[in-house]
Amino acid sequence: MKEESAEELSGHIIPAFTTWRIVLDAERGELGKNDVTMVGMIFACCAFEAFLNDCLHASEMPVAEGKDIFKASIYKKTRWLVSLGEGSMDWDKSPLKEVSLLFDIRNCIVHANPEPYILKVFGDGRAVQVSNHELVQKLVEMRVLSSAYGSISLSEIVEFPPVLEWAKNTVTAGISYLAREIPSSLISRLRSPWR
Repeated sequence: MKEESAEELSGHIIPAFTTWRIVLDAERGELGKNDVTMVGMIFACCAFEAFLNDCLHASEMPVAEGKDIFKASIYKKTRWLVSLGEGSMDWDKSPLKEVSLLFDIRNCIVHANPEPYILKVFGDGRAVQVSNHELVQKLVEMRVLSSAYGSISLSEIVEFPPVLEWAKNTVTAGISYLAREIPSSLISRLRSPWR
């Protein structure tokens, strides 16, 4: 029987061929449950940013001023919206801390920078990508995942249904928080169910 081995590698957490396979599966209407979780998590981020953009649009800022803010990060957009009223915000506290983590995970997937990982090969030929990715550790610290999942890769973590539920709850809490912190007159002008 072959012995277990481990090799340190560097590569994309979610390789291009994996993301392309998701596109092809979606086109055929054959998305797997794991893929739906990753897509849902990314769209949770889209929903949060869409809320910010809806609020920016409802603020009726001058066009010249608005062009730059629509291209800004979620952090700058949020800061600008909260500054319109008496609200406060702190990205180091809940729920914005969780929103920030969600966007960090999304950015890791979408921007696909090479990351170090360990490929553990078992005697029977199976190979598992093992990681101590800081984002996985944060999910464990926040109790989104149990510590038993702390050493598996980010690519596997984003396929777990509990991560999608956390993403949905995080965005819901983030939007609810901002709806209380930005001027209510602006929220009342939204032409969407966010009101």
